[in-house]
Amino acid sequence: MLFKNIKKAVFIGAHTDDEMICAGTLRKLVKAGAEVKVIAFSCAPIPGETAERTKNILYGEFAKAMDAIGVPPRDWKIMDFDPRTLPSHEDEIRQLLYDFSLTEKPDLALVLSPGDDHQDHALVGKSAERVMKNRVPFIIRCHYPWNFINPGSCNLFVNLTSDEYEAKLNVIRAYKSQHFRYDYENLFSALALVNGLATKGQLAEAFEIAYLITG
Repeated sequence: MLFKNIKKAVFIGAHTDDEMICAGTLRKLVKAGAEVKVIAFSCAPIPGETAERTKNILYGEFAKAMDAIGVPPRDWKIMDFDPRTLPSHEDEIRQLLYDFSLTEKPDLALVLSPGDDHQDHALVGKSAERVMKNRVPFIIRCHYPWNFINPGSCNLFVNLTSDEYEAKLNVIRAYKSQHFRYDYENLFSALALVNGLATKGQLAEAFEIAYLITG
């Protein structure tokens, strides 16, 4: 219901692959006719690979993930920041987000939580909220539960259809280079089931409302 008037939405990630956390909801927005944009500030590192080889692999995987969600190439972008030095570019990141907010004027921003234990996630999430508050009317935080000592409170649940859940799985499967980190498919499947129970449904994604202006 909250999404029915969303015409333009954006997900802001620190790395390619961060969008898997809310891929089902992004797919729902696309299906509802919203213009969905996805920004990744860096390519997730791949141990043992050169920076150039990493970019080539991740650009291909990111493109497959965007195709699974239904986001066309014109609406996604990978910034050329090095994930090892992302915190040193905080001012530049904020400026890019500020310019994006003024130019694109999204109705909804999905951001990483400032409380995330991963410094890149926290930096990009904090920067997005700082810049977009009062400029974007609806901001929701996306949580990686395993990156929190004291997880934030989820107060927004988005039920997923089978198509939206399948899109989420296809996004996860696109990132073959990142499967060494976690068993993402089983982790996110378990979360979707638990979140579904919270809504008396089958499958859902859970978020935290950080900021909401409504008429």
